[in-house]
Amino acid sequence: MADVETTLVWSAIQNGDFADVITRGVESDHFVDDDVATVYEWAQDFFVAHKRQPTAEAMSIEFPHFKARLSKEPTSYHLDRFIRQVKQREAEEGLRDFFDMLEDPNEIDDIEMHALEFAHRLVEVVPVPQAMFLGKGATGRKEVYDYRKEHGIQHGLMMGIPTFDHLMLGMQPHELTVYAGPPGSGKTTGMQYTSLHVYTNHGINVLFVSLEVEGEQILRKFDTMLSGISYRALKAMDLDVGSERRWTEILERCERESMERDIVIRDDIRNCTVDKVIAESIRFKPGLVAVDYLEEMRSRKGLADWESVRDNARGLKQQARVTKTPYITGTQINRDGDTAHQSIHKIADTLIQLVPDEDDEKVMLYRLLKYRDGPSRKEALMRWDLDRMDIGEIAHRKEYPALKGRTNGNQPARPPRRPRPTSLRSLRVR
Repeated sequence: MADVETTLVWSAIQNGDFADVITRGVESDHFVDDDVATVYEWAQDFFVAHKRQPTAEAMSIEFPHFKARLSKEPTSYHLDRFIRQVKQREAEEGLRDFFDMLEDPNEIDDIEMHALEFAHRLVEVVPVPQAMFLGKGATGRKEVYDYRKEHGIQHGLMMGIPTFDHLMLGMQPHELTVYAGPPGSGKTTGMQYTSLHVYTNHGINVLFVSLEVEGEQILRKFDTMLSGISYRALKAMDLDVGSERRWTEILERCERESMERDIVIRDDIRNCTVDKVIAESIRFKPGLVAVDYLEEMRSRKGLADWESVRDNARGLKQQARVTKTPYITGTQINRDGDTAHQSIHKIADTLIQLVPDEDDEKVMLYRLLKYRDGPSRKEALMRWDLDRMDIGEIAHRKEYPALKGRTNGNQPARPPRRPRPTSLRSLRVR
């Protein structure tokens, strides 16, 4: 193995092809030989710092004991051999892990999930490069534009927050949206509201991965959002006749439409990792994935909490980009918008802070702390009646005529309840 690895690095340096190796997705952890990995990582750093690859002479000075392995074959040949070797090694390791699981009775119930994880690891071990061009096929962009315009095709999935939807034109297929707030601020409810809005108004499947809240509680919230009945009465099994009738009608409608669209809830993924979320996505093929939330996900051993959150956020974002499926998740953040996980500000495409009103529990302020594709610092004031799960933006119906007279896409709108001016001012970004 070391011969293939050494030859690839020397060939890339000698032939001036190091950039081709980098763009192919090769990383230092793809190398088995630690010495070769160290040389490759140094060459990457050199390339970034000096905007050009190192020479063979510079490499020999830095690593005098790194013996040259020269070849007359092109670098692309050695690159293909190297990638084939990496895939073979990953497949062998994955199969050993898989057979170990087959012998463990505790793993058999989830063996199909392990198989999906193994397949995904194999697919993603060395990313396939994709390139887009300004000139090549440029006229095709206009054709796609005309087709989308003629058929009214919008890529974005509306969140149900008109101020933000008007700005963003919905969550785009490659984006990671993060709800942030202190414990108990409503991140899970916010994610559920957006998930239900997508399910109701876009007619697609949604995968909701709950790592902290039981599935029964998640379903109870969805039922309340759809029917407008009392959450507490539903939980207490004390619905009046009218409420029970409305709830039954909602259940029957969801049952009828389950072949066309559904919300899949997974609340029992043990030691949930990005790979396990990916496996669930492969299984259910959703149009939106919600993961509640980053701090509850597992990551590689030996990482600090903030490193684990960072890695998981990156993993979810990468999956959104690869599959062209929007992802939403949540993270802890204080009232001032600060968090121990500052990397989230960099990784998220959209970061929304939830700020409860101290004087009115039925009002919530949404702050758009970051939006990668447009202006940030927008605000949306939301109704937040958690007993009826009556959630929606206050006084913004005019932006979306189709939503007039509706709440959550299904219930008659109620007159907006304005908070006291002093409370509203205290929530504004200064």
